[in-house]
Amino acid sequence: MATRSQPDKKKRGATKRRTGKTAKVAASADRHESIVVYVHGIGQHPPADQLKLEWDLALFGKDLGERSRIAYWSDLLHPPAGPAAKSIRRRSTGSQAELDVDALLTNAGVDEDDEDAQAFARSLLGGFGVEDAAPSARGVGKKVLPLPGFLRKPISRAFLETFIADTAAYFFRDGMRARIRKRLSDQLQLPSDQPLTIVAHSQGSIIAYEVLSTLAERQLELDALVTIGSPLGIREVQDFLDPASLLIPAVVTRWANFADPLDPVALDKGLASDFTARPPATTEIQDEVIVNSATRRIAGFNPHSAVGYLAHPHVRGVVAEAMRIDAIGRFVIARDVAEGLAIDDSVRQPVLVEALEPGYAALGEEDEQMHAVELAERRTLARSSDDGPPALRLEHRIARLADRLRKEVSDPKAAEIDPLRRFVAARLTASELCKIGKQHQELRVYAVWRSSRKAKHTWRSMLPIKADAALTSFGANGKDITWAVLDTGIQANHPHFSGLRKDDRLIKE
Repeated sequence: MATRSQPDKKKRGATKRRTGKTAKVAASADRHESIVVYVHGIGQHPPADQLKLEWDLALFGKDLGERSRIAYWSDLLHPPAGPAAKSIRRRSTGSQAELDVDALLTNAGVDEDDEDAQAFARSLLGGFGVEDAAPSARGVGKKVLPLPGFLRKPISRAFLETFIADTAAYFFRDGMRARIRKRLSDQLQLPSDQPLTIVAHSQGSIIAYEVLSTLAERQLELDALVTIGSPLGIREVQDFLDPASLLIPAVVTRWANFADPLDPVALDKGLASDFTARPPATTEIQDEVIVNSATRRIAGFNPHSAVGYLAHPHVRGVVAEAMRIDAIGRFVIARDVAEGLAIDDSVRQPVLVEALEPGYAALGEEDEQMHAVELAERRTLARSSDDGPPALRLEHRIARLADRLRKEVSDPKAAEIDPLRRFVAARLTASELCKIGKQHQELRVYAVWRSSRKAKHTWRSMLPIKADAALTSFGANGKDITWAVLDTGIQANHPHFSGLRKDDRLIKE
């Protein structure tokens, strides 16, 4: 079993400054490497291995391999070839009865003339942004009062069955709850001293809460429970939880919860006020409201996106700290590229694929493996040369990488693959980016960066460096002064600098 090497004194000090948990980190050095277990949310999802890779890349920027697992249950509710169910809204059936509050109450066995029930039902629909939930004349101005359980529960059940089919199936379909929970329990069959972190999205947080509640205090070496976009704060969900005590599971010593202000599933952004620790434990939930990366997009706007949450620096930081992973360590997929993994696969994103320099190992590669790969590359080059094996150069890898990308992408013309000096510029889909993340060693890729338009912001630096004072007091405007920047590592023929005129002498070949 792999073990973690002892950090040097400098690293231990840095860890202490960041987390205040130096003793715990040092003590864990002789234990198994920490792993992460994912629990996904509602809707149809890609196959388990593909979804695990997508979450790995979004959270860590690299394929975690055996250090990550996924409790996959989508296939229990959604046949592989069936239509995707990514929305929490009602399905488009053409029937307006689904939005009829009176019909909703009737189906729940509740008197449709009960004004409190009417107001409660409309508050549920309005909370999920259903436009047709506007109050009728008899309900205008009605204050939403707490309903007793015998009235609230049937309305909540009818609401879930109408709008959130996956959650209704979990709570109410015979045997489904046990089958879905078993998917997570199976992934938790680990050595008693195996440290792990659970990351649960959406309905996955309900599954994680219920499964962890069945475990004794030291039955699992759980470093942290991280919930994202969780509906656990909604009273109508809490009504059907097992157990209903709303006690933090005894095995949980740290619980971090993240929610986007616009996330319609995480209607209640905070869980700390709902769940309490079992005495004498003092565990508290750390709630944090963050902006989901997918909330900032006009195309593909989705404040409930799992990948959007996972790519957020705060979520990444909490998980990395819990797993004792360097949050700023080496990666393959840059964070701003990883944010785009949730975008529809028809959208291509501009990226720069950086080729690995000869003589440097790929991420997760031993030196022996690197030498074997480079020997094979030289032999391949020798077959195309009459002068014996040539030296392996970066230009060889750039050419090979460009050729491989043309074969891997679904539409080479749309991908606009363009080999440069150190990079291959391309426009790639989310699935193509995942392929690179999986095959980066074979492709000899160092990292994938977003290719974005650059703009100069020299005017912003005037105030910080007091240039405005020099301009005002001495009329120093920089005229007839020549500036030189040395050793920038600039690539003169990079597309980002194509707009500069050579007579400006800002770039020299």
